[in-house]
Amino acid sequence: MILQDVFKSITKFEWYNYTINFPFKRSFKYLIFLLLLYSFIHVIFNAGKNVDSIYFYIKESMGGNFPEIIIEKGTITANVDQPYVRSFEKKFYVIVDTTGQTKEFPIDYPSGVLLQKDKIIFKKNYQDVRLFDISKINYFILNENRILSWKKVFYWMFLPVMFMFTFMNKLSLKFISILLFSCLGILISKLSKADLKFKNLINIGCYAITSKLIFDIIINIFRVENQLTMLISYSIFAVYFVFAIRAASKK
Repeated sequence: MILQDVFKSITKFEWYNYTINFPFKRSFKYLIFLLLLYSFIHVIFNAGKNVDSIYFYIKESMGGNFPEIIIEKGTITANVDQPYVRSFEKKFYVIVDTTGQTKEFPIDYPSGVLLQKDKIIFKKNYQDVRLFDISKINYFILNENRILSWKKVFYWMFLPVMFMFTFMNKLSLKFISILLFSCLGILISKLSKADLKFKNLINIGCYAITSKLIFDIIINIFRVENQLTMLISYSIFAVYFVFAIRAASKK
């Protein structure tokens, strides 16, 4: 039934004669369905790319290669020249020094992690510096292969988070858009000599936004989101909204 509503919302303006009298609960459920569909497609096509972007950002910040760090019987070894220092936009520093040259975390570095021969120092901020004892760690290795395996796990953990964030973000933005268009719709309704109330216009908005969301899905898949496509997207919504009001006013 919802799929039929999608088809009618796009192809039949006379359909809006009926939507104006729908209970708000039905219209809102329809909007929820559209946004769940949008969020699902958005996550499927973008989650992997976002995770890859994070991975390559970290790799680039580490100088293009991940050092191999081994903790064996409470002692750290690394296959890099030391002291090894890398920064993430000069906000978070990674320091590896098992030679003893770096006695403590540099005071002028805002945050980061320092790996010494027998301990790890983590600096959250200028006031919060923590020391971690690694004497009980028998064996642990951190290299690119390990990070790639974590990347796969992170991808599956990232999916539901990205889905919920996308859905909640789009729900708030689209519903605000519907409210704003409904306010303008009051004027359009009067000019069209239609007796449409604010609740009728919200119902129209929940269905008239269908074409905009489908267009948004298409540009999202092909990653051509810019100011022009955003303008086109809202123009599509505006056209459907106006024609839907005119169609509803002929009831």
